[in-house]
Amino acid sequence: MEFHLLNRLAEINLRVGPVLDELGIKPRIVHRSDGAVLVQFKTSDQQTVSPVEIRLAEDAKTTTSPASWKGSKMSATFWEDIEIGDTGWTLQEFCRSHHKFDIGSDPEPFFTALAEWLPGHGVIHLDRSKDGFTMNEDFARAFKIIRTALPDDEQIDVKCERGPASDAYVFNYPPGCDWRFEFVGRSVAVTANGEEVTLVDTTELKKLIPAIRTRLKELSARRNLGI
Repeated sequence: MEFHLLNRLAEINLRVGPVLDELGIKPRIVHRSDGAVLVQFKTSDQQTVSPVEIRLAEDAKTTTSPASWKGSKMSATFWEDIEIGDTGWTLQEFCRSHHKFDIGSDPEPFFTALAEWLPGHGVIHLDRSKDGFTMNEDFARAFKIIRTALPDDEQIDVKCERGPASDAYVFNYPPGCDWRFEFVGRSVAVTANGEEVTLVDTTELKKLIPAIRTRLKELSARRNLGI
């Protein structure tokens, strides 16, 4: 059977190889625990994947008769790349919808659709695998909340940073005070010059606003007192 499956991959590479090269992914056979055999598109480290996949029918897996794509099904989910403010980072957000393509006896419409679907759906970067991309909707949502807490009349450069185990927002305000918003699991740890400001659950991000404003008032009072 594996020989026939490898032939399916060879067909795909022959027909849409340049598209795959541009996206940096390859077709790979995946055997699911329920017995389904899929063609998925991903990098060798499996950290960048296409939301397009093909579920192979028996005719595509056969070892006793000429193989055919007939009966196989292609499906794909929709994702949207959303800029996170002016940070230069991108949220890859699942749009909670998908579409399907039933493959008939003539494979030409399928290969035409595959050549359109692959670049049209793009790729997803999993598990913080690529700098500047995140799938954490709470992290992305926090940007506007942090901005809301800061003075409108000040130029404050809020940046994103990626550490070994977590992502964070950082900025310097007032001058000489380094803020850090570290996202670890379901919580956000906020510090200013290394001092704890608050620890907030990601379901209650709006609590960041009073915490930030209160600390900014304290910092302003200290400066006025020359502390």
